[in-house]
Amino acid sequence: MTVALPMKTASVLLRTFGWRGLAQRAGFEARRRVSAFRPTPRPVAGPWAATALPNDWPFSPEAARVRDATDRKSAMERSIRVQGGQHHAYRWSWRQRPVASGDWLRNPDTGFVYSENVPWWRVPHYDARAGDIKDVWEPARFGWAYDLARGWLITRDDAFVDAFRDGVSSFLRASPPFHGPQWACGQETAIRAIAWLWAEGACADSTAFDDPFRRELLQALAWSGERIADAFAYAQSQRNNHGLSEATGLIAIGARLRDADPRATQWIEQGHRALDRMILDQIAADGWYIQHSFNYARVALDQLTIARRVLLTLGRDLSPRAKERVGALIDLIAVCMDPISGQLPNHGPNDGAYVLPLSTRPYRDFRPSLTGAAATFGVALPETIDPDLETLAWLRADAPAHVPVDRTPWVRTGSSGWAVGVTSGARIFVRAGGYWSRPGHIDPAHVDLRIDGQPVAIDAGTFRYSAPSPWNNGLVPIDVHNTVAITGLDAARRGPRFLWLSWPRARINTAVTRGDVVSIHMTNDSWRTEGIVHRRTCTLYPHGALIVDELDAPPDFDAPVHVQWLLEADASVQVAAENATVTDVSGDAPSVRGWTSVSYGVKPPGRSVRLTVR
Repeated sequence: MTVALPMKTASVLLRTFGWRGLAQRAGFEARRRVSAFRPTPRPVAGPWAATALPNDWPFSPEAARVRDATDRKSAMERSIRVQGGQHHAYRWSWRQRPVASGDWLRNPDTGFVYSENVPWWRVPHYDARAGDIKDVWEPARFGWAYDLARGWLITRDDAFVDAFRDGVSSFLRASPPFHGPQWACGQETAIRAIAWLWAEGACADSTAFDDPFRRELLQALAWSGERIADAFAYAQSQRNNHGLSEATGLIAIGARLRDADPRATQWIEQGHRALDRMILDQIAADGWYIQHSFNYARVALDQLTIARRVLLTLGRDLSPRAKERVGALIDLIAVCMDPISGQLPNHGPNDGAYVLPLSTRPYRDFRPSLTGAAATFGVALPETIDPDLETLAWLRADAPAHVPVDRTPWVRTGSSGWAVGVTSGARIFVRAGGYWSRPGHIDPAHVDLRIDGQPVAIDAGTFRYSAPSPWNNGLVPIDVHNTVAITGLDAARRGPRFLWLSWPRARINTAVTRGDVVSIHMTNDSWRTEGIVHRRTCTLYPHGALIVDELDAPPDFDAPVHVQWLLEADASVQVAAENATVTDVSGDAPSVRGWTSVSYGVKPPGRSVRLTVR
């Protein structure tokens, strides 16, 4: 079959996916059209009961150390809540978790029930009748299994392991292998399998973890490995965390089943080979992550932490170049982190993913992931960042080394177009770069600002990828970011779903310190073909900031120009301009203006201050 594509579309697809990705995607679509995927698992006899955990198994935490490092009160509150039938959706909202088999197929918001008989490649990911499929997938990531495992490690009460066992059995009854929504995504399958491995490793000596349950779990892991391997090319074609997650899943499942399943060694090899290549593609030399998102960068970092720890137990490792890139990502996260709260700017897409919840710290606190990655890859952390002891206990790892921090003020930049500036009482993050991969949000010359430790100017996040208008990924456009927008002129042109037909262009010109201030100057070239250039200068003082925007435009230019600032509700800002209109909105009900989304599916109101001039 020959498909003719317009030259412009073909160019965008090539730029987005690359030759390898396009070939992988074309192969996947061809197989999907003719249903050439495995509809049922291949029979493998085991021997499941004979696969005891090795002494150096990386998914076996040190129980006594976990008990000592964990805040018992908060941990037990979580564990008891999960045992009672809840889960912490997107690490933010407590919801009822599926208990009866049918609950695993039901969207909790719309009530829509997916069929358990549809092959996974026929399950629609975007169906307005069904609602957001991520709400169906979220409890099936088994993030709540870590809470039950933690409850067992602290109390040695088999009731927590019973709850995990009942959840796995209920899930498998509702989701026969390779059918229904819970097998429709390889990344979801990998995240779930790794959660099972951690729960097994933590609770292996519980009497509730008997041979029948172990056989059931190992059989499900074998199904998971086969499912991921069958369509692994699709995940790689995405050029994002899907590929990293699935490669990590193949390595971890293969390591667990290498004495029981003849395919296990092939899965390890397949995942390892692809992982090295994807790291070099997805992490830039300055540490910037390909999805232009700190939350997705954390997903990548967590998966790479797991992958390397498993590889080392197999006598394998990542290449030196790949480890160097991961080290650069660790350094970037540390530089961008507020050391007191552990928070990073809510920059770019944020789908609530938290795939390695080894700590009871809040969702926005990145210190657990940074700790685990730094300890795993041998990267030193700034002395102002305290390591997360709970994460180290689960990983049976030593704390990473510390390095002294520069005296304020200081500024750091990266060739991908990011800068961080810090004074004695303020911190600024800016993004003004080109793109070697598709944008996540349209945010050229965007600014995040913290003053005296508190967030002031913030990024909106995501809310939902799939929802009724205007909330179908509605926090992507330029006019909800802290930058300049022009009525009638797009900084980028949107295509279907997550595809962009044209990409914004911006650059950081200078970033310097002068006395006790930081000065960053950047240029937004997204409208240069129209003869318009936006220049922005950010001056960071010890306890405040001045942001100046200038627009060069042709003499006949007369479109409205907007400068928006999305602020915390109690933030203070002064706006100065002649012949301008200023509007101040908090949580505008009919639009996406004045909203924030700190995790997926939640949107508390913020404060949008918008200045409009001609």
